[in-house]
Amino acid sequence: MRLPTGWIAIVVVISATVVGCKKPTPPEADAGADPSSRLPAISSVKPPSLGPMASNIPLPAASVDKVINPAHKAAYAGPTGAVEGVIKFSGDQAPDQEFKYSAGCAGASATYGKLFREGPGRLAPDVLVAASEYDGYVPSTEPALKVTTKDCSYDRRTYVLTFGQRIEVFNDDTGQSYLPFLSGTSSPAHMVLPPKGQGGPVKLYPLDIGRYLMVDEMNRPWMKADIYVLKYSTTTISGMDGKYRIDKLPVGKVKVSAMLSAADLTKSVETKVEEGKTTTVDFVLEYKKPAPAPSASAPRKGPVIK
Repeated sequence: MRLPTGWIAIVVVISATVVGCKKPTPPEADAGADPSSRLPAISSVKPPSLGPMASNIPLPAASVDKVINPAHKAAYAGPTGAVEGVIKFSGDQAPDQEFKYSAGCAGASATYGKLFREGPGRLAPDVLVAASEYDGYVPSTEPALKVTTKDCSYDRRTYVLTFGQRIEVFNDDTGQSYLPFLSGTSSPAHMVLPPKGQGGPVKLYPLDIGRYLMVDEMNRPWMKADIYVLKYSTTTISGMDGKYRIDKLPVGKVKVSAMLSAADLTKSVETKVEEGKTTTVDFVLEYKKPAPAPSASAPRKGPVIK
């Protein structure tokens, strides 16, 4: 699937007991293509510079800082505001996905049974929302992004983190183990995530900006999530109620962008953040089901020869 023009992204995973080695799978991207040609409108416009942050991945902190804060700016300490809103779908319904769920995994159909999930009233979960083009650096405040597994599903179908953060996958099932893996990364071994209470989280370390696919390699081909690693921290993912909120934004002009890669949907709005106030930016993402491919046996129209 192609990324809409203007985003930077990746995918990740992790677990708690070593089982074996496997060659990494290449990330979901066009082979040999220049990565910059697949970036969307959200980062085609100069992303905000980020200040120094400790590296929570196995890379030198200076290497991380060079990517997210090349100007070595101090953290923004001026007046701030917030942006929030509700995201809904319009247009066609999401097509069904044909998966055969293994025993004990029937609950996964609620997450993966359609091309994308919908909440009541066509509310849109799993949408990546990012605020950019503001003046200042807003650092990431958490060392890791938390992911939870339950009922043979990840708790979201989209995740976003700042370059320099790691991913920690936790198991909320008492009777299921998982084998999360970040497609496109170089890993010497895959780690098993044991049932709840039998071990700690699996840790995943994205080592570059971009998009990855987080999978589970314990014979659950449906269990996937897009993970995006960006240069800035002012991002979030909408919940099942379609709501999102981004706090601690510097006052002034800001661009707010929404993207659902599963359906190749994007939308951006320019707005203004005011001190101590919350600006409302709602989105409606229209999905149009692709036209079916013509049948090989169907008659073809061509030039008329006289």
